[in-house]
Amino acid sequence: MSDRMSSVPIAEAWWSAKETKVPITIITQLSLDRLGQLQAMCTSWPGRISAALYVPLDHSGSKLDQMQVAGDKSDQRPVKSTDRKTSPEHVLKLAIEKARKFHGIAEDALPCQLDLLLAYERFNESRATMLYPMNILRNYARLQARTHLIGLFDVDMLPSLSLYQDLADPEVANRYFSLTEGSREFAPSVLVIPAFITFDARTDKGNFSAEQISDRMVIAEKKELLTLWQYGVINRFDPMDRGHNATQYERWLQATDQYEVKYEYRYEPWVICDRMMVPWYDSRFRGYGQNKIVHLENMNWTGYKFRVHPKAWLIHRKHALAKAKLQHLWDFQEMSKRPGGMVYDTVYGHSTTLGGKIRAALATRQYSTALDPATAACAEKLPWWQQDHWHWQSGRHQLHHVAS
Repeated sequence: MSDRMSSVPIAEAWWSAKETKVPITIITQLSLDRLGQLQAMCTSWPGRISAALYVPLDHSGSKLDQMQVAGDKSDQRPVKSTDRKTSPEHVLKLAIEKARKFHGIAEDALPCQLDLLLAYERFNESRATMLYPMNILRNYARLQARTHLIGLFDVDMLPSLSLYQDLADPEVANRYFSLTEGSREFAPSVLVIPAFITFDARTDKGNFSAEQISDRMVIAEKKELLTLWQYGVINRFDPMDRGHNATQYERWLQATDQYEVKYEYRYEPWVICDRMMVPWYDSRFRGYGQNKIVHLENMNWTGYKFRVHPKAWLIHRKHALAKAKLQHLWDFQEMSKRPGGMVYDTVYGHSTTLGGKIRAALATRQYSTALDPATAACAEKLPWWQQDHWHWQSGRHQLHHVAS
């Protein structure tokens, strides 16, 4: 694998014409098979969402994979790779039609304000389509955002309605702005939003699936979360890993005020931050692994504080494992069998090695975020990314820049 930046063009973009009433945009990315998760987010979140939708185009002639990419499983007969209906261009056309239809439904029937773009990438080998450009897509979604704050959430993480209600109060929103911007007296912060997973449950009122409980927990009050926690119906996200230990969930369940936590190695919460200031994602990461961890580690080295939001939470909505995650697990198992361990030329090996290089550069203050050319160019030219425009738009006098 190479760290060379590839081209991920944007085919089309659709923006919501609906008014946004809170100063935050949820930033997320997904593949076509995750549109159901985006629909769940659009159903539960009445604010703005910026989503980057990804379509890999396989030029190797693998017909079945191509049609699955486009969400069409109706025709699985063996065909020649030159069949026009299975060409990458036809697949892209189907994907655009599906995305356009989805955006229309979101605009007409769902409470969210959805800004959606569709990006694609061409491959000559089927196996290369698993090299999901996670961080490029996150940066693309961020480029669309025009609100003061952004929430860096994955598409399977549903934000609680309490977050929206909190930000609907202008005085509270101003406190968010001050906290995330920082000042001469105190460093900027990111707001950690605790995340939970749900389990199937049997109660005297009936049996409920994990998905049903997830949808309920989005609109619940915090005291209801505490009850379900005590009964073992919910747990913190990824309870067997250390990636969320620093959040201190037991403390959070009783907290009424925000509290600061110390960054720990491999800490990877979902956060709210200032759109203009927080570092961009490193575009070199592909597939699963290290991409989010390194981004948060960069925030820590840059000087950000981590403060836990006492009233808001995220609920993970259950789904099948993504191809990138499955490849990551496969690579990890294969590496453990080999003498000498890690091989750079795998998704797992590349992500782990790249993460190590960045970590070393951060420790010596020599790291600079590697951006793909499209993100860099758009950030320089889009009017809502210019400081003068932002000062005028926000009505605030000064932003304290934190270099990435």
